[in-house]
Amino acid sequence: MNLATNGPLTRSPHIRDTHNQDGAVLLDCRGGKCYPLNQVAALIWKQLGEGLTPLQVAENVARTCNVSIEMATADVMDFVEALVAAKIVLPRRSVPMSGPARWARWTELLYKLWPRIDRADKTTGGTAGQRDAVERETQRRQPWL
Repeated sequence: MNLATNGPLTRSPHIRDTHNQDGAVLLDCRGGKCYPLNQVAALIWKQLGEGLTPLQVAENVARTCNVSIEMATADVMDFVEALVAAKIVLPRRSVPMSGPARWARWTELLYKLWPRIDRADKTTGGTAGQRDAVERETQRRQPWL
């Protein structure tokens, strides 16, 4: 197993998909290639898109298709490695961020570093004087709030 395929994966932004009763078809808009998927591969694709890791997907496939976990893991990992090699999915951290996605990531990091006063109040309690001090510090660090 490749370390890049063990964690959560993200679909490449240039991939489009369509589903039908036979499975799915992936279209690489940048390269112009089509990738037909059978029903099991379409299930794996759907679950990867929902944020599950390949190992979680393998557990679901083993349960759904009534196969051993070892067989499901080997098949899912082979499929995922083929998707990574074709750049259809990417390890979550390597997805290029631009525009709103970059802004959302920065905002998420800021909230982790400097929690807002209302969230801090609920978890820490504290006296009115302590809350006022925290609020002043928050305003100093985050004047846009």
